[in-house]
Amino acid sequence: EIPEGLEGSTRDIDALWVGNFRPLKRPEIVIELAARLPQRKFAMIGGPAHDPLYFDEIKERALSTGNIQFLGRVPYRDMSHYFSRTKVFINTSEVEGFPNTFLQSWMHGVPVVSFFDPDGIIANEALGQSPSDVDEMARIIEQLATDDVKRTDAARHVQSFALRHYSPETIVDELVRIFSEALSRN
Repeated sequence: EIPEGLEGSTRDIDALWVGNFRPLKRPEIVIELAARLPQRKFAMIGGPAHDPLYFDEIKERALSTGNIQFLGRVPYRDMSHYFSRTKVFINTSEVEGFPNTFLQSWMHGVPVVSFFDPDGIIANEALGQSPSDVDEMARIIEQLATDDVKRTDAARHVQSFALRHYSPETIVDELVRIFSEALSRN
């Protein structure tokens, strides 16, 4: 989904985390970040993957922080609402493929701060930052949450990149090119 524009949106979520609640995704790091940054507003979205007890434990811990809005499962059609209110998207996973949440973030002008950087795209294209540890992630979140000029510049850049490389028109054009080449070889 491509939002209308970046102007006029109220960015009242400092850091958003979206994922299935399972140990591999390390949602407990969000709780640690919220404790280190009590002045920041965090939001967590997702549902239990396989272990409802793990989900309940993380939910209870998140709600006890006071600065995490724990939303649980949110229908895909409503996700744009949360991305458009976000300053920074955080990914705490050990490993990933290429997360759709990165595309959602960038389309909404939200830089990504992730321990995992698929093929170095975050660093190579300046689409956010890839910290080496929780301390560095906390510093980056604080900087992007408070530096309106830097965040606005980053927002324009990441959205422009996403539109150039991942818009529906771009993807359809690339698919047509691939199919045309394949058909011409036969």
